[in-house]
Amino acid sequence: MMEQPFSRDETQQQIIDSLATLRSRLRWRDGVRLAAQWGWLAVAAALGVQLLARVTPIAWAAWGSLALLLAALLLWLAWVQLRALPLPLVARYVDAEARTKERLATALELEAHARHDDLAMKQQSDAAGVAQRAARVPVETLPWQWSRRPVALAGVLLLATLIAPFLPNPMDAILAERAAVQREALEQAEEIENLREELAENGTLPREERERLLAEMDELAQSLRENPGDREEALADIERAREALRERQDPNSTSREASLEQLAAELQRMSGNEQAQER
Repeated sequence: MMEQPFSRDETQQQIIDSLATLRSRLRWRDGVRLAAQWGWLAVAAALGVQLLARVTPIAWAAWGSLALLLAALLLWLAWVQLRALPLPLVARYVDAEARTKERLATALELEAHARHDDLAMKQQSDAAGVAQRAARVPVETLPWQWSRRPVALAGVLLLATLIAPFLPNPMDAILAERAAVQREALEQAEEIENLREELAENGTLPREERERLLAEMDELAQSLRENPGDREEALADIERAREALRERQDPNSTSREASLEQLAAELQRMSGNEQAQER
């Protein structure tokens, strides 16, 4: 028993379904080719952050490199998925690479012009068979394409980027010192806030003077909390706190002032150690 020929609509749907499969393959094939050709630029930028962190203190260098790579990956995925690939363009790609003598593009063109004569039907039926055969083996129809040299370069750069955070970095000592200054500044900010609470309950000072000192204490505590690890700035803030304590003329302020002096001495000692290391 002879098979019934497909109707015009069925033939056209076969072409469309096959081209849709090939379009998905084309997206990923071209996406991989783009990544292979230019992916090394994103990896080079990530490595650049690591190298910069070896000449200037950058606490977020590792995370910055990772963020650059993730951003590049997301942009690449977005391009692969959102790239405009209308079926007529896919048909031309497949015709060119599979050497189908423009059968697929012609079939779509005939349908677009509503050609339904016998010759057009035969052409579309032939194109449907070509499209289905191509869609069954999409990897053979649209093979991978990339250049080995940029891929090798990207691999070397990526390896260097992954290793760099684990190598000794002369900036680590500076970052550690800044972190220590920040911790000590935060501790002193808490001390100043405790002192502020005592001062707020002190009824011996005139109201205007007390409000002035409270405002100054708030400013000092905030400045210390926001200190990025700058030793000189922390010393200046501590000196201002010591002056505020002296203005109180309160015997209870002596211990607070002594703790401030101790912290200032510690910061000065750290400064001397760093200068000695630099020499």
